Amino acid sequence: RAGRARKVAEKYGLTFVELQKVFEQAAEVKGNTCLMIDGVHPTEMGHELLKREWLNAFGKMITA
Repeated sequence: RAGRARKVAEKYGLTFVELQKVFEQAAEVKGNTCLMIDGVHPTEMGHELLKREWLNAFGKMITA
């Protein structure tokens, strides 16, 4: 799925933020229940992770 989204982003010159990989890496350390309430909806920690990744991507965009 991420592959399709990445292709669309590339096609239109948009920034693609790889969130799935980041969540998987964090889950290996913290565990799934720390990041997702029910496997879909993020916990407070999950939202912080989302925020951090988006802010990092935005920072790269404005400094490019």
